[in-house]
Amino acid sequence: MDLNKFENQVFFTTVRITIPNDDLRTSSVGTGFLVNVPLRKEGLTGVFLVSNKHVYGDSRRTIVLNFHKKRTDVDSPDLGSTAPAVIADFSAHYYEHPNPDIDLACINVSAFTGEENGVYSRNLHDEFFNHTDYSRILPGADISFIGYPDNRFDAIHNLPILRKGYLAINSCTNIRSAYYFP
Repeated sequence: MDLNKFENQVFFTTVRITIPNDDLRTSSVGTGFLVNVPLRKEGLTGVFLVSNKHVYGDSRRTIVLNFHKKRTDVDSPDLGSTAPAVIADFSAHYYEHPNPDIDLACINVSAFTGEENGVYSRNLHDEFFNHTDYSRILPGADISFIGYPDNRFDAIHNLPILRKGYLAINSCTNIRSAYYFP
């Protein structure tokens, strides 16, 4: 796998999110995407895990973030291994989209990522979104999406699955506003 190509790096922008249910035997699973976000202090960036509000649920519950583990000898992933971060209450790091009709939220995960934590990741940058021509995102457009739907993933390599499809009509409504975080 050539990790210099974006189409391969995108597998490492994802994190499998696991939230144990009250019975502690079952759990909810979702996908988060790592995004570098400029912070208010000039020149500093934070790493935020963007997902859906319904995936995160109650921010006072325990959450497990299944990061990709970094190999110790080279700058590459240790395929098949995870570097889990268990957070008992993530409410201090949790931010919901200000519009209640937009199902997006994020967690500041800066303290849990990076080489010092044994995590291998690639983060999306704001430039990725700034170059999107939203007028070209039309119903019926070919799309690819990546993630851990219904806890389906390549368990041998700890990688999300990549699927292709077509954009539905309702998906295009206010797509630009969905990417706004203050």
